[in-house]
Amino acid sequence: MQLVITFCFKRVLLYACRAALLALVPAMAWGQTKAEEKARAQAAVKEQIEAKSFKVKVTQASTQRGRTINLTSDYFIEMKADTARCDLPFFGRAFAGSPYGGEGGIQLSTTDFEYELAPRKKGGWAITIRPRSDRDVRIINLYIGPDGYCTANFTFNSRSPMSYFGSIATR
Repeated sequence: MQLVITFCFKRVLLYACRAALLALVPAMAWGQTKAEEKARAQAAVKEQIEAKSFKVKVTQASTQRGRTINLTSDYFIEMKADTARCDLPFFGRAFAGSPYGGEGGIQLSTTDFEYELAPRKKGGWAITIRPRSDRDVRIINLYIGPDGYCTANFTFNSRSPMSYFGSIATR
């Protein structure tokens, strides 16, 4: 009788070990695939940044007073080799000129600008754009992480500063 119980226990233990092993193999393969996918996405972001050809899809805006607004429309900051463009809302204060921020947003398209790219300590990049042709936008500071998450800080001549948050659109 004891021989039968021992034999059954060993068989159950063997099946349990096999089931655990079969459950771990796909999980290990999935983890490697996830890591490879993340590495590919980071390489794509790096390639776009170094080529000066990227588009940031903006999803949130934050005023100087701390109010954060989730954006539902398609707002963007786009950089090409010779053109800087953006279409963004403005929710801050205007100090001169038209009330409530002028035309109601930030529509910038310029080919006359300074562009500085610097790597950051913990990965990612700091990009400074100084448009020369726009009379209102003074400086655009972009902080882009290796995974493509972006923070954009806009400094104006006649408006309060604004911050925007989004991510780089992968192609």
